[in-house]
Amino acid sequence: MRIKRLMPLAAAGLLFAGAAEALDIKLADTFGPTEGALDGTAEILSFTPDENTLLSTMAGSDGFGVQIMTLGADGSLSPRGIATFNDVFNDLGTTVDSASSTAVDPLQRGFGAVSLIPTDNGGTEGKVAFFDYSGSTGDTDRTLAVVNVGFHPDSVTFSADGSKLYVANEGEFTSGGDSDAPGSISVIDLSGIATLADFGGLGDGDVTTTDFSGEDLSGLRFNDLTFTPGNAYRHVEPEYVIEKDGKVFVSLQENNALAEFDPTAGTWTIQPLGTIEQLIDASDRDGGPDPDDPSELLPAAKIDDLVKGMPMPDAIAAFADRLIADFDVRGSDRAPNVTPW
Repeated sequence: MRIKRLMPLAAAGLLFAGAAEALDIKLADTFGPTEGALDGTAEILSFTPDENTLLSTMAGSDGFGVQIMTLGADGSLSPRGIATFNDVFNDLGTTVDSASSTAVDPLQRGFGAVSLIPTDNGGTEGKVAFFDYSGSTGDTDRTLAVVNVGFHPDSVTFSADGSKLYVANEGEFTSGGDSDAPGSISVIDLSGIATLADFGGLGDGDVTTTDFSGEDLSGLRFNDLTFTPGNAYRHVEPEYVIEKDGKVFVSLQENNALAEFDPTAGTWTIQPLGTIEQLIDASDRDGGPDPDDPSELLPAAKIDDLVKGMPMPDAIAAFADRLIADFDVRGSDRAPNVTPW
């Protein structure tokens, strides 16, 4: 995931007047530097009705971590505080480069989580920090616990019952070949967390990280093909993670695949997505009558080509009995109508 810089937030109200009527979307509020937005990003957001809390990743001159906001009943956004983790990698001889993703506890126990990427993302494992988002807590007292996860942690998602936090560790391409840090998934056991005070007992022993070594990776796309046999797992890059009914689904964007993780067995089931064949007309000159003189025919330069594009799944979400992926089709200017899995 590439971090975007300084993106203001916007709140919109959705009004449904009836099934047969048009959707009425109205801008309720914006939240930029004038309103108190800090230097960084608004790429990943997470909301809980507990204190009407909205979390946003931030990574810039104002710090690395999460900006905490209050979402008013009218859709207005107001700053409430920040949780920063600027020094978490200092003892390892590197600095924090980004706060990649944030999520809020679904059980409303009062905490959120944020994934943190070091500047030395290919040689130093990433971290996940847990923080108190309460409006009554001072910014300097928000840190609850920090644990090590895999390389280049990206997406973070709580299990529905709040007993686990899943982390998609992208292990992004660095130097290539056999030296890249592997992508993986980390599972953080939160079953012992009933109150914020319980974070005092949370540590690296509660984290299990599983990469793709030993898995069948045939049919996957790779950014780099200079690795020797047995090191393909170093080039699998998890992008986004979601949990549904005890199963964990991970998009492998650069590898053009979706993967299912079994937390109990610690094993993967990987589904390469192949290509999608689409008819592309690259010309705007399809002939027919000249609109200025219908008696004349325009020259035809119709170009109908079958183009193969890769779905390249990015963000994913689960609802009801379906898993939906946000596809980024490469090789085509049209998105496919595909429901995977």
